[in-house]
Amino acid sequence: MDQGIRLTVVVVTSNCSENIIPTLLSISSHPQRQIIEVVIIDNCSTDNTLEHVRHFLPSSRIVSEPDSGIYDAMNKGLALATGEWVFFLNSGDQLVKNFPIHDLLNNCETYSCIVCDTFLDNGIYHRNPTSLLPVSLLYRTMCHQALLYKTEVLRLFPFDTSFRFVSDQDQLLRLLRNNLKVKRCPKAICYWESVGFCSTNQEEMSTELDQWRRSNFGFASRVITKAMSFAKLMIRH
Repeated sequence: MDQGIRLTVVVVTSNCSENIIPTLLSISSHPQRQIIEVVIIDNCSTDNTLEHVRHFLPSSRIVSEPDSGIYDAMNKGLALATGEWVFFLNSGDQLVKNFPIHDLLNNCETYSCIVCDTFLDNGIYHRNPTSLLPVSLLYRTMCHQALLYKTEVLRLFPFDTSFRFVSDQDQLLRLLRNNLKVKRCPKAICYWESVGFCSTNQEEMSTELDQWRRSNFGFASRVITKAMSFAKLMIRH
């Protein structure tokens, strides 16, 4: 492994030439770019996506081939990562310019996962739970853009490709239930695009999330789901 590389950033792409440039620029212009390896996993784009990648990040590693979904693509990127840590972005997401990657990783040698905060693309700050217990995932979801993983550990707990939407939640739950150390970092690491695969498939995502919660938390998931539905109804009124 190149001793200068601390973090592998995997970017998953598929015909996204219209919004990939801000993502690429946020990586290429990051003050700690020298410790970042970039892996592009592309689903056979037929537009100018890969031309943009080669122009803005000429040193990135590119794989362009069919995949069976975003989590399959993320696992492919994980397999290629040479950094001690790995982080996943989608096209349209952007690294926060001054996020202190080097200092954070130096202080997390004994941890397997780091949970950061994020910004939505409209600038709204998204704060993740302070308490990182399995039950936290009953009432909050954490997007993969908030999570940095120790590469060697994540290879033991790869993303479950049977899910279309919630494999990042499932993977984090497996880490927590195996008592692996998770560090909470109260800083925003990226801006993530709110209009994407999950947001355009809300009904399917909600169904899969409910099924996953019932499977993993049983009766408690039904109680929490009903309470959240009641709270939303009261807010609307």
